Amino acid sequence: MLLAKRLAAGAALLVLAFAFGLAGAWYAGQLGGTAREGSHGLAGGLERPPGGGFVLSDHTGKLVDSSAMGERHLLLYFGYTQCNEACPIALWAMSEAVSRLSPEEAERVAPLFITIDPLLDNGPALAAYLEGFHPALRGLTGEADAIASAAAAYRVAYDETAQIDEEGFRVIEHGTALYLMAPDGDFLRQFDYRVTPERLAEVLKVYLGSDAAS
Repeated sequence: MLLAKRLAAGAALLVLAFAFGLAGAWYAGQLGGTAREGSHGLAGGLERPPGGGFVLSDHTGKLVDSSAMGERHLLLYFGYTQCNEACPIALWAMSEAVSRLSPEEAERVAPLFITIDPLLDNGPALAAYLEGFHPALRGLTGEADAIASAAAAYRVAYDETAQIDEEGFRVIEHGTALYLMAPDGDFLRQFDYRVTPERLAEVLKVYLGSDAAS
C-alpha cells in the first residue's frame, strides 16, 4: 500500500514537472549563456531568469537576508519536511555535494532549504528534519506571504493547500528544481532534483574556481 501511494505521488510530481518542463525547454533557449540542467520548477513570467531577494528565518530563529550573504553562492531548494519523494533526494544531493568541496570552497556556498509549508515547518520541525543532512544546510521558514513571494521569484509553483495521505502525512505538489545563484544575485544554473552529488559538486567547483581566478 505504501509503495503504491509513493508511486502515485511520484506520478503526480512527474505530471507537474512535465508541464513545467515544456515551458522550461523554451526558456532554456532564451537564456543564452546561462546554463540549465533540467527544467523542473518553472512557473509563469518567463521574461527574466529565476531569482530575487528574500528575508526569512532559519531553523535556529536567525533572520536570513539573501542580499547579505557576502561572497557566498546560494544553493537553494524549495520543499517541505513531510515530503517523501523529491525533497530528501534533492537535499541528499546538496549535502553530499557540499561534502565533496574543500573547506575553503564550502565556506563560499550557502545551501538553503526553503519550506513551502510554513504551517507545519517551524524552526524546531526544520531543525529536527535537517539533522540527517549536512550541518551547513539551513532550513528557512516565515510567513506564508513571504514564502509565496520567494517561491514566485524563483518560478517555483506549488499547491498551497496540502492533501493528507493514508498515513496522515501532508502531500504538496511543488516544483522540484535546485537553483545556484552568484554572490551578486545573478542566476547561474538550475538543476533537476535528481542531479548526482558528483555533478553538482563539479559545477560548484567550476564557479568557485572562476571566482577565485577573477
